Amino acid sequence: MKNTQYFAGIIQELNGVLEEKYRKIHAWSQEEFRDYIQTYAGPLGRMKKLNPQELKEYGVVVGLDGSVNRLGGAYPHYVELYRALAMSTQGHSSSVEEIYTPLLEEGVDQEEEGDQKDQDDRKRRLAEIEMKTAIQYMKTQPVDYLMMDGGLIRYRMYSNLWEEFTQTALERDVVTFGVIKDIKTAILGQGDQTRGLYDREILFGQLKAGDVIYIDDKKNKKVPSGLTSAFLKSSKEIQVVGLDLLKEQESQMEKVCNLVYTLTPEGGRGVPLWIDIVDHEVKITDQEMEALFESYMDRDLFHRLFVSERDLRRL
Repeated sequence: MKNTQYFAGIIQELNGVLEEKYRKIHAWSQEEFRDYIQTYAGPLGRMKKLNPQELKEYGVVVGLDGSVNRLGGAYPHYVELYRALAMSTQGHSSSVEEIYTPLLEEGVDQEEEGDQKDQDDRKRRLAEIEMKTAIQYMKTQPVDYLMMDGGLIRYRMYSNLWEEFTQTALERDVVTFGVIKDIKTAILGQGDQTRGLYDREILFGQLKAGDVIYIDDKKNKKVPSGLTSAFLKSSKEIQVVGLDLLKEQESQMEKVCNLVYTLTPEGGRGVPLWIDIVDHEVKITDQEMEALFESYMDRDLFHRLFVSERDLRRL
């Protein structure tokens, strides 16, 4: 058995440093915390659970998520399968699938350049296929609320279809929002006691289920990208989740927060159950990936190009 006790001292030292770093905010009273939130983020509110009739009045709610899985070894000898899925709570679904391998790319002379280029492009390819799926769904199927897994800012950053996507949503009156499981913002870390801290660190354990913070546009760095935002405590999960909404639809923020709160299980991870269902459906597992290539690609070609030394050890 490996001896890992030599880590004990440095972990205990790290624990002490981190306890001191967060000591001041841990000592806040509820009143002090709420005053701080309203000063550095925006107004606090309460969400409500919708009854069945109120939920029905929202119309067609659609969840959208994307997935990518990779088979092979180091650059350029691997292949990736991309899939995005839009699925309504009424049972209709639409998906887009794509395949990518650097072996078909031209113009990359050095391995390092190829690695960096591919890392940058992977986010773009995933954002692009999700935007294609969303646009396709909005143009062909009824939808009133489109719920994305993750923040909307990444589509603005990585997809050339962002303008078409937002235009389609606004023209067809589709309320479009993203639910962020792991917030990475630092809106609240501006005070003397919190400078340099991230929002998830400051908000940890501070809100009650049903609480919402409506982020003031003056404090929100996403506003120039056409988005408005909120933090939600939508379940008993100790962490909060984030929410992005198109700026043009900000009048819908309270309704969207109530929808997310209603669709999220009380004991869940803080995100609507429907997002988890779509996430499960869209995922391409390792086993599925291997089975597809073993069935539909020449075996010699497959082993020559896409079976790594690590794969051989596992096999």
